Amino acid sequence: MIANKYVLIIGGVVYSRDVTDPAGKLRLNPVSMSSLLIFDIPNSRWINVTAGGNIPAPRRGHSAVLSHDGKNVIVFGGGVPEDSHEQLNDLFILELDTMRWTAPSIKGVPPKPRRYHKGSYAYAHK
Repeated sequence: MIANKYVLIIGGVVYSRDVTDPAGKLRLNPVSMSSLLIFDIPNSRWINVTAGGNIPAPRRGHSAVLSHDGKNVIVFGGGVPEDSHEQLNDLFILELDTMRWTAPSIKGVPPKPRRYHKGSYAYAHK
């Protein structure tokens, strides 16, 4: 939830008909991380937004948390949509004012790759 007015949907996979299959079976297709959906709660409408910058690879099962100041969404990990076993441990930041992705330079040993996990923002005010 962003500013108690919006819900942001990032990434994932969608089912669509395989037009090359005579039976027209459904298949999973990845959604680009540049293709964002925002639900405007007060106006009950969907808004399509295209993000720019250093766009993360498509993924599913990632975590996304809103920064304490409400200006950024931090995305970690997830799984590659086309492969049921490959997991990611990268981190990207979506700047909400500009809708631009960045991949920050991070120090230390990163956590092991994971998907279908939960992330929470822990803010320690000093």
